Amino acid sequence: MRVDLSRFRFAILCEDTRHQKLLRLYLAGRGVEMRKMSFFPLPKGRGSGEQHVRETFPRAVHTHRTRGWENRALLVMVDGDKDPTRKQQLLALLSPGRAKEERIIVLVPRRNVETWLFAFSRGGCDVDEQGTDYKNNFREGDVQQAVQNMVSQCHGSGFPSAPLSFLDAVQEWQRLGQ
Repeated sequence: MRVDLSRFRFAILCEDTRHQKLLRLYLAGRGVEMRKMSFFPLPKGRGSGEQHVRETFPRAVHTHRTRGWENRALLVMVDGDKDPTRKQQLLALLSPGRAKEERIIVLVPRRNVETWLFAFSRGGCDVDEQGTDYKNNFREGDVQQAVQNMVSQCHGSGFPSAPLSFLDAVQEWQRLGQ
């Protein structure tokens, strides 16, 4: 099922500028206007982007819930690093937990976002999400092409080969179609 994202306003919480760029390009590729995207500030200086997301997430959800009557979605992206339970850890911070109908999307690329970008910059290729760090194998100039391939594979030609964590992300996007 293809979800029409253009009808939503997105509040976006993520770790770093690469996450922001990927999400901005992805949403634009899906027809969302820039004015419908707002980004939480990134952590200042050095420090853990994951920790910033973890600490900001409950407050972002509270704000989202108080504006639930609006056609809004909260979009969160954090690298899984080497932790297969990162998504569950974030969701465990919520009280009450995320309800089935809530438009809270949590995207967690395993190992890091460069894994997705590397795979899709090559039109969708097999990647090792557990052990290989693709940060050094990915060029910044490939981001736009990778996201274009991501959009077309996700909502067009299917998944000849996609990282498993990306397939989980596709399921997260389906929350907006309910």
